[in-house]
Parts: sequence; structure tokens; C-alpha cells
Amino acid sequence: MNEYQPISVVWELTSECNFKCAHCYNKEIVNSAAIDLEKAMEVCEQLAQLKVKAVLLSGGEVLLSGIWPSVALRLSELGVKAGILSNGWLFDEDTLTQIIASNIDWVGFSIDGLEETHDSIRQKGSFKRIFNSLRELKGKDIYTAINTTVNKRNIGELPALHSLLCEFGVKNWLVQLSVTEGTLEEQRKNFMLDPEQIDSVIDFAHSIYKDSPVNVYLGDCVGHYNAKEIEVRSYRSLPRYGLTTFINGCAAGKSTFGIKANGDITGCIALTKNRFVEGNLYERTLWDIWHDENSFAWNRKMSKDSLVGFCHECQYSSYCLGGCPSLKYNKDFKPVENIYCSYSCAYKKEQERISKLNDSSELIALGREAKQHGNPQIANAYFKRALELEYDPTIEKEIV
Repeated sequence: MNEYQPISVVWELTSECNFKCAHCYNKEIVNSAAIDLEKAMEVCEQLAQLKVKAVLLSGGEVLLSGIWPSVALRLSELGVKAGILSNGWLFDEDTLTQIIASNIDWVGFSIDGLEETHDSIRQKGSFKRIFNSLRELKGKDIYTAINTTVNKRNIGELPALHSLLCEFGVKNWLVQLSVTEGTLEEQRKNFMLDPEQIDSVIDFAHSIYKDSPVNVYLGDCVGHYNAKEIEVRSYRSLPRYGLTTFINGCAAGKSTFGIKANGDITGCIALTKNRFVEGNLYERTLWDIWHDENSFAWNRKMSKDSLVGFCHECQYSSYCLGGCPSLKYNKDFKPVENIYCSYSCAYKKEQERISKLNDSSELIALGREAKQHGNPQIANAYFKRALELEYDPTIEKEIV
């Protein structure tokens, strides 16, 4: 037994998909896989045994799985909330009927910008299909959620997209970053945000989070330790997705996990490399995998000492532990500095400004002020700059 309790699970019922999205993390899948109904019913029982609260059924494209209504209904019977995440292409009247009959708790779609941008990333015509689906779901008062992967193409479209989501009655909006797994590795320079753009995403979420009828949530990869980011996270929590109000390290293998279509268990469904596979449900039960003291060791046993670069020095890294694994490990599973961090970007800008100050007395005074206000890292930057200008052993002792 261990101290960790799974709250939410993302379950790929099939890896088959009718899209080839630019940022897909399932790039390497050649042969599609899917779980059969009999095994899926066993897994539903195992999820209930683990006391999982919510399961998001996905793919691939979940609507290509013929068993999703049966799985959702069984989960509901076992007291586990179930939702589906779809690209919306196959959504029709029969789908709506099945959603109602299977007690689906929420329906999610991925929307990555306004029509032209979204269609260029996903598939031409898919934007209109999703909003047609949202219109039908709104008419039936079914809970809807949207995932948006923010990138260089769509970051400027977030306000206009927000207006559309309000109009169509969307309840939850998860805003997350493109990460470096899958197809995106080839497109990082012209697709993935620059680190300096993270604050723009946070600023946007902060500008709407109190007054919008849509609940906006920042993905765990967006952050960290920016005052506005903390306010947004603290305003509402989203336990159905396993999101918390304050980033305290990646949740993979601690409060959430993923089930791949081939039965592999990973801490997060977006972690596609074999090194992240903890076992397979065709060989072991979910209970055994979850409670194995060696499972998810890369995250459960992660400490600040494992981090490198600025993350190793950061005053907050004992809490965030470097953030999203897709951003703090390279292809060879070697730790790297997570440069997609709001605090890191702000600190480096401040450090550059401090390096241009030449008055030792002013630097010492500012350092002591920063220290008094609970920011020892900035204080140290002031003190170290003062020492560069004029060595003083009393100032050296001020450095934490």
C-alpha cells in the first residue's frame, strides 16, 4: 500500500483516429489497438475498486470505439463519473442519444483556435462540426468542456474563442500548452510557444476567470508561481480532471494515471515513451500496478535534488518539482531545465536588470528589502551583484 489515491483517469478505448493533428502525441502509433468489451468491463470494476472518482474516455477518437456507451454506463452504475473527449467529427443524433442513455457526466471537445486556425491544425470542417455539436448539447442541457492547446498560431485568438464558448454554453475550458512529445518535436520552433509567451496565457486567464460564465482552468504545464496564475488556480478547483488549486508537482502516478488502448498504464496519457509504462492491465490488475512501491518512481520519488539548471536552484522547486515531465526531460530521459516557467522567466529578466546596477549600497538595501518580503532568491541576486562590485564579508553572510 502507498499514500497515493487516484482521483481521475484518462482511458484510451482505442488508438484509432480519423485525424492527423499537428501536435498529436500519438505520432508513433502505426497499428491501432482497442480494448474489447469483456476486458473493459473488468477494468471498470478495477477502477471502482481503486475508488477513482472520474474517468475521461478518449482515443484516438473515442467515437470510433463501439463500446464507449457500455463502458460509460457501467462506470456510472459503479459510482464513477464518466466523460468523453472527442474531435467532434462523428458526432450526430445517435451519439447524442447514446450520451443521454449512458449517463455521460460531461462531453469534451478539442478546439485549437478560430475556424481557419483550428481546421489547419486538425481537419478542415471540424470547427463547424464541433460547434454544431455544442449547439445540440446545449439544447439538452448536457455539461460541456473544451480543451485548447495553445500555440503560436492561436495564442492571439483566445479572447474571440472565449466569446464563442460563452455563446454556446460551455461550462469548463482547459487551457494547456503544446508539449514536445509526438509530431510536435519536428515543429517546435514554429508551433510551440516561446517561454516568454507563457505570461500572455496566464494574463488572459486572469482577465476572465472571475466574471466569465465559462470556468477557465490552466493545465498543469502552464505556470508556475506567478501571482496571477495562483489566483486563477485558487478561484476554482477541478477535481474531475485531477487539477489542483496550487501546483505541487506533476500529478502523474500520484492522483491520476492513463490507460493506453493496448493496456499499458502510464502516469499521464500524454507520456508515450516506453520508459513511462508501469505495467499492462492484461498482465496485472490496476490495484497491483498502482500500489506497487516501484510504480511511477520517476515521479513519486522525484525531489529537488534531481532537477538541473535554474530549477535546481529555484526557491519553489521543492513544490513544483520542475513541472510537466514532457518539459523537464529530454528524449533520452535526462532531466533538463524547464524553461516554460513564468517565475523562471521573470527571475532571469530581473537578474539581467540587477546586473546593470552599479551602486553597492543600493544593491545591499534592495537585497535586504527583498529578503524581508520573503524573496530570498532575488535578495541573493542583489547581494551577489554587490559582491561583484566590492567584496564585503558581511554581505556574503547575507546570502541564503
